Amino acid sequence: MKNLIVVVLLVLANISLIVAQDKVEQKQLLEEGNRQYDAGNYILSEEIYNKALEKDANYGAAQYNLGSANYRNDSFALAEQQFESAASQAKTDNEKADALHNLGNAFMQQKKYEDAVKTYKKSLRINPEDQNTRYNLAYALEKLKQQQNNKDCKNNKDKKDGNKDKGDKDKKDKGDKDKKDKGDKDKKGDQGDENKKNEDQKEGQKDGKGNKKKEQKQATKPMQLSRAQAEKDLDAVNNDEKKLLMKLQRKKEKGKPIKTDKDW
Repeated sequence: MKNLIVVVLLVLANISLIVAQDKVEQKQLLEEGNRQYDAGNYILSEEIYNKALEKDANYGAAQYNLGSANYRNDSFALAEQQFESAASQAKTDNEKADALHNLGNAFMQQKKYEDAVKTYKKSLRINPEDQNTRYNLAYALEKLKQQQNNKDCKNNKDKKDGNKDKGDKDKKDKGDKDKKDKGDKDKKGDQGDENKKNEDQKEGQKDGKGNKKKEQKQATKPMQLSRAQAEKDLDAVNNDEKKLLMKLQRKKEKGKPIKTDKDW
């Protein structure tokens, strides 16, 4: 019995030693990845962060840093995945707010403006004092408004083009029908003239002359649609956000700060 207890203790000790060793290696990999990142070697830093995650898939710092490296390499969809994971694994409010901030940035680069707005708001609920996130939210709101206006214009153009095509088709169909009616009438008139000629020859009557009624064709005018009203504004933001948006519109500033913190 004592021997069994000793074996179990030794096994547990070995497991603890392996876990501790993995933690050390993870930390070393993270630090090396950070050095490569700071040197601008983003592809190499991606590889190192991935090695750290192979040892622990839930290593929040490695997820966050890998997302930053993905972002720098313009792999915005991959960055989105890593920042989402980092936000879910965050141990403090500041860690979660930072991960959400960068997740919003990844959405912005993919022109997912509505998702970016929602994500920046989540970050601000956690850390209302983050002015960078406030600025980015104002910028995202402006881009979302432009995107929705462009979508409305495209929908209206498609409707107008559809109505024009329908009008042209109606016009063509009417023209074909008029042509057919004219042909039938000419045929009927010719047959009538031939019959009348035969009758005249038999009866010695004078030639008759038939009159064809001219039909006036009216072109179909495409329906003119008024431009659709813009969709309802997003959920109201607080007064500070509105002021920032107005300030942004006046100055027409471009770009947005990107956080590059890589370790927690």
